[in-house]
Amino acid sequence: MMFHNKIRLNHTMIVNHDGENLASSSSDYDKPLVWIDLEMTGLDITKDRILEIACIITDGLKEKVLQSDISENDAEKQVLDFIRKYIGSATPLIAGNSVYMDLLFLKKYMPHLAAIFSHVIVDVSSISALCSRWFPKERKHAPRKEKNHRAMDDIRESIKELQYYKENIFKSRKSK
Repeated sequence: MMFHNKIRLNHTMIVNHDGENLASSSSDYDKPLVWIDLEMTGLDITKDRILEIACIITDGLKEKVLQSDISENDAEKQVLDFIRKYIGSATPLIAGNSVYMDLLFLKKYMPHLAAIFSHVIVDVSSISALCSRWFPKERKHAPRKEKNHRAMDDIRESIKELQYYKENIFKSRKSK
């Protein structure tokens, strides 16, 4: 169980309780996507706090996930170190589902981490909303979410959902 300022982390990244091996997707982009998901005590940034944070960088990275407990400040430092280890000084885009709320919490409780991200946000929920309007038939076949509200599970589901849109809706058209 997670408490007020304790966060699950391993030596290279923030994780949830499951600790299984992860393999991220690959991309041809030079700006890596840093997938962040937070679980909070509520949605009021003036009084609620971060309970859990998860991070996956997609650009061909593969990592093994272990578990340990650390403080919120240590988690921020270790996530920053993890991101910098794999992307150097590049400016990453923060990615996730409704990730703006996560970014608000990062700005308040982990400002150094929040500061590394570009102003561009890859919000899968926005893409989903557009696909529902522009491609409703294809959108109905998108992967369903378990909604168990665990940070790492939410990131995995967001990556799968975005991959579905890429492969089924944003697929390249053959030129005539």
